[in-house]
Amino acid sequence: MIDESGMRSLCNEVYAYMVAKVFGDSGVAGLFCILETIRELYRHVEPERVKGQVIVFFPLSKLGCVLPASTGELCGNLSLLVPQANSGILLEVRSDGRRYSHPPHSKSTSELAHTAVVYEYRDGEESFFAGTESKQMIKLVATARSQFAVPTFFNLREALKEYALSFVRYCGCPILKGIWADAHRLFLKPAPEGEMRRSLTHFLKVRLGASYEVRPEQVMDESHPVDIKVTFSPTNRLMILEIKWMGDSLNEKGNIGTQHRDARAKEGAEQLAGYLDQNRVQAPLHVTHGYYVIVDARRRGLRANSSNISRDDGLYFADKEVSFDPEYHRIREDFDPPYRMFAEPECLP
Repeated sequence: MIDESGMRSLCNEVYAYMVAKVFGDSGVAGLFCILETIRELYRHVEPERVKGQVIVFFPLSKLGCVLPASTGELCGNLSLLVPQANSGILLEVRSDGRRYSHPPHSKSTSELAHTAVVYEYRDGEESFFAGTESKQMIKLVATARSQFAVPTFFNLREALKEYALSFVRYCGCPILKGIWADAHRLFLKPAPEGEMRRSLTHFLKVRLGASYEVRPEQVMDESHPVDIKVTFSPTNRLMILEIKWMGDSLNEKGNIGTQHRDARAKEGAEQLAGYLDQNRVQAPLHVTHGYYVIVDARRRGLRANSSNISRDDGLYFADKEVSFDPEYHRIREDFDPPYRMFAEPECLP
């Protein structure tokens, strides 16, 4: 998303000319009323979640006649449109600043454009319409589903991919160095979750910047805290992260104490899905998304007295994904595909 002055300048140069040809100065004024509404709307509604269309229109009177009263429902708070995102949004903007919500699909874009300036979002494409004229929105930020919305979820996804490669894969984080029981990263220390959470929290605070508030161990119900909660302050976006690990840990006696495999990873997915369900009840007007991080330290053929490992055994699980059932990331819109981050050991030459 570019800043407001830059967006106004772009629209004035590209889209206002088209609107002025059809509707004159009153149409141009309507265009900028639409722009203000879209920016506010996408602080509440996540374009990524929209199924169908978002249509925002500014009606204009014919031959100087007074506009008839709107048939829509007065909408003073745009956050109330969050539940409608799955079916689509049809929003009318009036010159007095009032906004009215109409049933989705009750009016088509082409029908409205005869007497209104119209904005349409459909499948990640944005366009403006006036009469028989139309122009597609220029994509200045390729990663944004809408040029009027910050790609909040995308930014966190990119951060997690960077963390997996730069910090987890080769243990490039000073905090993560403390989770290992040996110098060659074969075994984990007992209960390494705290250090993992601290490492990822620190990374996200630095990587995402001041607009994102990153907090560890946030309570979701009476007894279970989620590992990390991320909020994006100008909007109602809420992102919750759950972290689990797979591999072998040594206990204080030097024996293999805990062995986590696929079953543990599946438990974590179910746990995150439960958190998302709870949050939907507690904060229905927030757009919440779940991210599941698995630090994978599995090695093949380890024994308690193992002090080194071959490349074949050390990297055996590097590309072996976990088979989830159910696959929450496929059946839910609020659950990202799991982020399995393999942590390589130091292998024999």
